[in-house]
Amino acid sequence: MARLDVTCNALARASDNLERAVARAAGLPDGVGEAFAVEAAPASRAVVEAMRALERLQALMVTGDADTVFPELPVDPGRVLLVGDTHADLTWWQEVGLPTARRVGASVILQVGDFGVWSRDQGRVLDGLEGPLAEEGRLLLYVEGNHEDFGYLLSVPVDEDGVRRLRPHIWHLPRGFRWVWSGQTFLACGGAGSPDLGGRVRGVDWWPQEAITPDDAERCVTGGACDVLVSHDGPVQVDPEVGYRGSWSAADRAWCAASRAQLQRVVEGTRPRLMIHGHYHEHHLVEAASTAYPARRFTVLGLNHAGGDHGSMAVLEPSLLSSGEAAALTIL
Repeated sequence: MARLDVTCNALARASDNLERAVARAAGLPDGVGEAFAVEAAPASRAVVEAMRALERLQALMVTGDADTVFPELPVDPGRVLLVGDTHADLTWWQEVGLPTARRVGASVILQVGDFGVWSRDQGRVLDGLEGPLAEEGRLLLYVEGNHEDFGYLLSVPVDEDGVRRLRPHIWHLPRGFRWVWSGQTFLACGGAGSPDLGGRVRGVDWWPQEAITPDDAERCVTGGACDVLVSHDGPVQVDPEVGYRGSWSAADRAWCAASRAQLQRVVEGTRPRLMIHGHYHEHHLVEAASTAYPARRFTVLGLNHAGGDHGSMAVLEPSLLSSGEAAALTIL
């Protein structure tokens, strides 16, 4: 197992090196960079495929049971533990998050972005969670936030089911992914602009893919209405008072606003009854009115960050959503 860990980490570094080489080659003259990128692409894909094969083998060695190695998305999960921003805090997961999932009897954990797995330590976090998740038959799903290593995340292919399986029990839900729990349609639309963009370095701790694009919004809206929208950023109807907002530059504010405007297209175009988000490190549960049709109301649940005083977690029972959002939600 230790050798598999080392091999997976080595492959991750190789993938990062290939990506950086392609980026550097893009600046070379006379089409040399473009030719290099074309030649490097198959090698990069091969590295990713090898990583996935090793991760699947690793999981099989942990459980010894193919049925638990490749779980399916449940039709009726019973209770779902909703979790706010965790920023790769494995200790919090081990001491708070996973024990809470056990205590409330949640078969699925749904995390709302800034899960924060970075290529430099993805083995530590993902493997540290995969073990107990596999042992207990629990699934962890998440949408991306803005503090993610998109170089690593987007190198993992979307599988035939439409998700990225970072580990057998840890799945990333791409923008536009839809699923049904207890007859209720859920839609994923992660991503947000980084308000501290000016202090970050592209390709090191910031990637432009964090922002929701017009194509992302179109893909979400084209699928039609949903009952529950799971996002990282919040709707314009809810504007938490973030303490450090005064330090944001005008350019960073504009970057965030552009991404949020695309999320708002999704909110208005899919008409959710319930919207669940993180990002602002504040808890709120409010009723909001549509900006396009004020008579239409929907519930917005904002989750605090992991370790926050209150509201960093909640329990959702999808089967009770038909009785109203209040009946289906329990704030922890």
